[in-house]
Amino acid sequence: MLEYKVNRRRWVWEEVDVNSCNMSDNVISLIMSKISGLSSSTLRALKAASCFGMVINQHVVDVLSASLEHWASCISSQLEQVVKEGFMVRVEHSGFTFVDKKVQNEVYRRISEAEKSLVSECCE
Repeated sequence: MLEYKVNRRRWVWEEVDVNSCNMSDNVISLIMSKISGLSSSTLRALKAASCFGMVINQHVVDVLSASLEHWASCISSQLEQVVKEGFMVRVEHSGFTFVDKKVQNEVYRRISEAEKSLVSECCE
């Protein structure tokens, strides 16, 4: 699944194989502790994305950016930061996906009802 290529001087992996692996609970705990260290605007963008399941498409990101600018400034750039932190993956130009269903579930579980309502209202 993960292999170091000496001639390329880097690690390489098969994305399909990596995506098919389940994360253990202790890895999820580690990820959640890292998530708690995100800036408040990045965390709000991550929470908003989790309301849409594993994948949030770019059109929805654009709608959220326009509707929630007072709550989570520039959601698209905040989600790019989330990608850099390793919690989500950019799907070409079509949107973002969480690295694991457990990560998405844990983030969603931490959203207050008021936050869920705010995200829901802007997408109606």
